[in-house]
Amino acid sequence: MTDNKIDNKTAIQLWYGGLGEVYRVSRGGGAIAVLGRMVLHDSPKVRFFSYLLGGCSLLVMSAGSFIVGFDIILQFQELLILGLSIICWLVGLLGGYWVVRIFQSAFKLHSAIKNNTDTDEKDPLRIKAIKRAVKWGQRKGYLKQDSTGNWYFKQTLR
Repeated sequence: MTDNKIDNKTAIQLWYGGLGEVYRVSRGGGAIAVLGRMVLHDSPKVRFFSYLLGGCSLLVMSAGSFIVGFDIILQFQELLILGLSIICWLVGLLGGYWVVRIFQSAFKLHSAIKNNTDTDEKDPLRIKAIKRAVKWGQRKGYLKQDSTGNWYFKQTLR
């Protein structure tokens, strides 16, 4: 193997060549997996709807965290409680950061759908998830490189 870096086009070809299905099956259930599945869905329209739904849900939770932080200070007004409210604000800020990232991807994806361009490459969260799947596939031995340097999906599963 000469170079482990794979460009976006090759990563997308490997994803649709079978890596995507194996990667999705390996993720399992759970709350984090549900959030991760919104970027793993192959249909751009479903992915766009998932981004909007996930972004709005996270926006409500972030706003709730800020409100709880302010309410804690107003109700108790003690120094020990101040630390708890700061934690609530930090959770709200972190959630707000992800809301912005999700909505940015949703708007870029919507633009790609409307202009009928490649939705996988225009969606930054999607391409990052595909690249993560490619690295996973390399580690697990699902992706191999031939003598010319081209990558392919190894069909035999362990």
